[in-house]
Amino acid sequence: MYAISRLINDVISSSKHCKRNIVLSLGYQNINKGYRRLNNLIETGECPMSLKDMLPKALNIDKGLIVQAFFLTAQEKAKEAEIARQRKEEYERANFKPNLWIEHEDEYPTGAKFWYVAFLGINKFKVLPLPENINDMDWELQESLVKERILQHQKDCNSNDVIFGRVTGYTYCQTYDNSFLFSIDGKLVRRRIEKVDKPEMFIEIGNRSISGGLIDKLGYRNKER
Repeated sequence: MYAISRLINDVISSSKHCKRNIVLSLGYQNINKGYRRLNNLIETGECPMSLKDMLPKALNIDKGLIVQAFFLTAQEKAKEAEIARQRKEEYERANFKPNLWIEHEDEYPTGAKFWYVAFLGINKFKVLPLPENINDMDWELQESLVKERILQHQKDCNSNDVIFGRVTGYTYCQTYDNSFLFSIDGKLVRRRIEKVDKPEMFIEIGNRSISGGLIDKLGYRNKER
């Protein structure tokens, strides 16, 4: 529970009628809608600026306490996000396999295609598998296998992709941290030290956002257990 959540709950606990009074003080004539907005603030620690500005009066507490609570909440959420990032990186490192990342002219699909990709996971549309032992081979053989895979993909798709647009190149992700950029005809263009920064895609289920593809996310959670 976040700092602002604890502060609001402390105020609410002072009277069984207090929550209703807070909602009315926030200007909500639709009580149920007001409850939903207040509960969302308590759960997520986030709210529109208009609602934030009315909280001191609605909670009948000093504005400075509200400002401090949101400041502490921001710190808590930043720490939470960093922990999630570290866990995600640990999972990705542990499960990394050499692959080809397809570079397209469009970073994201649009319209219904976006939800289709978000549901299935972007890897199913942007990643080409390579032999898992490719790193054990001499560079010349690695380069040859990468070129062969690129040319086969070009033959299959003819540089066109109905979801992401024209194929512009391929990134050979040799390790989690190290990669190489290849042209569409399989020639090495340059060595890229940074790892591929995959775009995040979200879908909404209920009040929750799921990124990385629902199927991929469920697989990730099952492996954690």
